Amino acid sequence: MEISITARNIDMNDSLKQYVHKKISKFNNIYKRIYKCDVVLDSEKERKNAEIILSLKRSKLVAKESSIDIVAAVDIVVDKIKKQLRRMNGKIASKRRKKIIKRIVDPVSNLPWFGNHIAEDQ
Repeated sequence: MEISITARNIDMNDSLKQYVHKKISKFNNIYKRIYKCDVVLDSEKERKNAEIILSLKRSKLVAKESSIDIVAAVDIVVDKIKKQLRRMNGKIASKRRKKIIKRIVDPVSNLPWFGNHIAEDQ
């Protein structure tokens, strides 16, 4: 996964950069097909904004958060993205399960003794 961190109107020190990189590198445990991650850290007057854009195979996930502290904003936005990744991963798994069940049930339902004899008896 390619990670790019951009700071606007914020002094980016190494400890903050390592902190963000450490938090984002854990996304691969949840979803394996993340190709690119863009992190934008921004400052507007009193507020600090954090934005994460994940580029996946067929979609993009975006989360934004603002707070007084930049570390708090990063923590909240990371939690939002994790929630989105888990939800998407669950949807994919559900679709796969439905396909597998359909493959199993359809050949069985086409058998001559499955379900047809009930209709003929009535």
